[in-house]
Amino acid sequence: MRIAITGSAGFIGAELVNYLSARHDILALQRKADSGKANVQIRQFDLTNDSTFNAVSDCDVLVHCAFIKSDKKNKLAFKQNVEATVKLAQLCKEKGVHFIFLSTMSAHSEALSNYGKHKFEIENLLTRENVCVLKLGLVIGSTGGLFHSIKGIVSKAAAIPLVDGGTQPIQVIHISDLCKIVETVAQQRITGTYNVGTPQVYRLKDLYAQIALAENKQPKFISVPFWFMKLALGTLEILPIALPVTTENLLGLKQLKAFDTASDMRKLGIDLISMEKAISIS
Repeated sequence: MRIAITGSAGFIGAELVNYLSARHDILALQRKADSGKANVQIRQFDLTNDSTFNAVSDCDVLVHCAFIKSDKKNKLAFKQNVEATVKLAQLCKEKGVHFIFLSTMSAHSEALSNYGKHKFEIENLLTRENVCVLKLGLVIGSTGGLFHSIKGIVSKAAAIPLVDGGTQPIQVIHISDLCKIVETVAQQRITGTYNVGTPQVYRLKDLYAQIALAENKQPKFISVPFWFMKLALGTLEILPIALPVTTENLLGLKQLKAFDTASDMRKLGIDLISMEKAISIS
């Protein structure tokens, strides 16, 4: 099977390339074309450049991971994300390519983050004929993503601020389980929308405490009001420094919701490893 992956240089995209290339021919789509490895062909692809979209025309499956971040420097991100994804899905439909869209559990009608809003809008515009939407919980892995940033904070800081006490619900999926699910969806050409995360609903403070335990750390957890954290991050983001957690992350956490994922996991044929196990191996 020939599988194309957009955003193949990112955390999830790169992990999918490494996993799937063991059994499939992979088209790794990214902004900078470079040399690949066995079973991997790298092609130039840019969500803001329609002329690169034909890179997906000769594959069997397209896994869409690429996303344009929305910030003060890019006010067109919403329009670009939505229009580009819909065009890609239409192209896949015309070419008979199965389209797998990686969304998020934070994409819903009450989303506050740009990430959640963009993904939710896209979900509502996609046809369901050749499309599978995977709404992901927090993806746990050792090579990148929000979890990796949180782990870095917990492993170094003596005091950890928890927004509103860290009572927000959270469901997780280890990157290895996500790779298995994507392969199953690709091979069986599964369609529909699935909430992908542990059936057990944890609290955000449980996640932080488990990371601390795995890192053999004993930080002090401090409850901080949402408004204060938002103000603090907004102030720091004015400075030319890279922050491990942003206002965008904060807005995503504020509107986290719990989902009944058990039936979807049964339909996809996988038992997800627990949060504790996922953290211990990441």
